[in-house]
Amino acid sequence: MGSIFEELRTLKEYKYDLGKKELEYIYISESMPVNEQLDLADYLIEEIKDIYDKNILYPKFHLEDILLIYYMNPLINKINILIMENVLNEVWVREFTENLIYKSETPWHVKLGLILSSRYLSEEKLPELFDVFSRSGEYIFYLMNTIRNLKGYNNYLVELSKKSKGTIKVFAITNIEYFSPKIVSYMIEEGYKDEIYEELLINYIFTTINLERYLENIDKKRLDNLSYLICSYLRKNEFSIIKSKYNLIGNYLSLVNSIGDNFENLNSIFLIREGIAQDETLECDIEELEKELNNLLEDEKWIDVFKKGIKDKEGLSEDVIALADFYDYQLEYKDLFLYLERDHKDFNIYCYLIEEGRREDKLKLLNYFTNHFCIDKICRGAQDIDDKELSKENIISIIFSLLIKSLKDIYPYGKEIALKALSGEINKIRAEAINYLSRYKDELNEQQLEEIKVAYNSEPNEEVKFKMKTLLFSCEEGKKEYIDINNKSINEHISDVYLLTTDVVGCQYRYRRSLEDELENSKIFYLQIEENNSYDNRAIKVAGESGFVIGYISRSDNYILSNLLKGKKYLYGKIEKYNLENNSIKTRIYLSYKDVIESINDTISMLHGSNTGGFLN
Repeated sequence: MGSIFEELRTLKEYKYDLGKKELEYIYISESMPVNEQLDLADYLIEEIKDIYDKNILYPKFHLEDILLIYYMNPLINKINILIMENVLNEVWVREFTENLIYKSETPWHVKLGLILSSRYLSEEKLPELFDVFSRSGEYIFYLMNTIRNLKGYNNYLVELSKKSKGTIKVFAITNIEYFSPKIVSYMIEEGYKDEIYEELLINYIFTTINLERYLENIDKKRLDNLSYLICSYLRKNEFSIIKSKYNLIGNYLSLVNSIGDNFENLNSIFLIREGIAQDETLECDIEELEKELNNLLEDEKWIDVFKKGIKDKEGLSEDVIALADFYDYQLEYKDLFLYLERDHKDFNIYCYLIEEGRREDKLKLLNYFTNHFCIDKICRGAQDIDDKELSKENIISIIFSLLIKSLKDIYPYGKEIALKALSGEINKIRAEAINYLSRYKDELNEQQLEEIKVAYNSEPNEEVKFKMKTLLFSCEEGKKEYIDINNKSINEHISDVYLLTTDVVGCQYRYRRSLEDELENSKIFYLQIEENNSYDNRAIKVAGESGFVIGYISRSDNYILSNLLKGKKYLYGKIEKYNLENNSIKTRIYLSYKDVIESINDTISMLHGSNTGGFLN
């Protein structure tokens, strides 16, 4: 086996995927505490001194399982001091460095040699050193201190960044000196582009380079380049950067409003607005700044750009959805179809259409999903995979669970899919399928009940199994009860008085489909005392806007409320949250301002009417 140097010298392709641990330590992770770095450096130096004293040709180090990148700076500094104090011989260290670099077959040894090369390798050998070791991400980060010893290193790094990617490109980009407008332009227009580390490179460029220089000779193309960079940065970061880029942002907004005309320009304004609104640390009038940006965005010019952007499928789906929300614009399936074609697993699109889409949009979305993903593969057998265990690898199953949840909105379509979903691989899919089927359980036939029984017998999760049991053994129709609400009309008022939050009990005995409809569609819930209740003479029914009774106010809270109702007070409820799988409904109870209005009207009538009793002149 030859040395690592010889292997790399004959390498024809760059090894872009190596050096990930070194990259993460330098640019992402927290640094090792200084005292630990110094301890490791001291330990290694003791071994190097022992090698020097014993003249060992092929040493074995005890720290070879610890990355040298963690402590390479204190290591080289201490070795420099030992040579100055004649503890180590510089000639020997130079020979030791060359042996490690050119003859070693051990990666750790080579990396140690590359660290030492910053001081103890002759200058004429540097071009070949970089040419060879820049071919592998595993070694290149150990040349961080050596690179500036290479003549013309800046041009070398620029060229390396153009022909590399991955870890090697990150090394090149982050070690370039940005002293020329030409290099700044290259970085903003091309330098950050990378399949793996583009986000990291954009963050580096945006926070390190003087972007105002790029605005000096701005034209439409250069403005668009900067808009893309700003959008890419702000999608992933908070806008605290405004403190150091305030002049840049001000100049940029002026230019973009003057000559900008495309979706990326629009989105950059919107993202700046969002960032400013979220940054509570800004020492300026945020409300005034936000108002100015709102006025800018609401200009007819930018509204037209937004609509054209949707038509031409510009930007990312997340941008389109966020802007649609700002402009109060209802996106349809046809608006988002081509975005979905870019990525069949675009979570933003599924979430939006499931939450905001019309019935026909949800139906088209479900059909799209079933045409692009194999339902049988997703439902090949139940596994006990909880929400906490889900990751990006489960994204298709997560999307499928959302689609199952939305089946109630496209009923009766989807019953067979829901039955199949009882064998979904993650717990969430099966739980949502049970919720859907529970809503229509009185319509299940014998064959479908048999399918549920098979799924029940093989269900691995006890909680899901318990829910599934209700489909098999509690199929009697729930109670349908209505009250007359014609004389109970209440309009919300800013002066309504919040009284308490309480439970609505007994929902498990109500007809499931009507119960869900009422909870989803009613904003106001009416309270009515149930006369002649043999169990509780203070019992209060709770009904939605159709009059359907969803349950009763919890007995622990109905004493005062029943007294208020008997005193002809106007009370109403607003559902705070509910979970029908746990038979849980919580509602906030309010005293209506209608009482105050009626009291005033009664007083006025008494004062000006015929029933004054002769007390007024």
